[in-house]
Amino acid sequence: METVADRPPDRRDRDAYAFWTRDTVRFSDVDRYRHVNNVAIATYCETGRVEFAEALWPGSTAGEGAGWVIVTLAVTFLAQVIVWLDLADGGRAVPIPPDLAERLLSEVRRPTVSNRAT
Repeated sequence: METVADRPPDRRDRDAYAFWTRDTVRFSDVDRYRHVNNVAIATYCETGRVEFAEALWPGSTAGEGAGWVIVTLAVTFLAQVIVWLDLADGGRAVPIPPDLAERLLSEVRRPTVSNRAT
């Protein structure tokens, strides 16, 4: 019988994490709609990783002798983060224009958009 202790923690629950740190959201971390970009998320993970490693084993991130390295970093987003904004409407999220929605669905069915030179 599975118990609560056997279940993986809910990653959306702040109490699931024992170690916390702070970082600065830089100007270059956000797009023109003030959404944090995906690359910045990995940088925030790095800040937390380094601070955790140093709290656990001081000097282990100095880059001298033995120490930590990242072999793989995978970021799994818990929710979709792309939205259509209308700056004329105060930068609020609005429905995707119907013509664009149809074009996106068409791309899903049969990709044709390419950035390769023809």
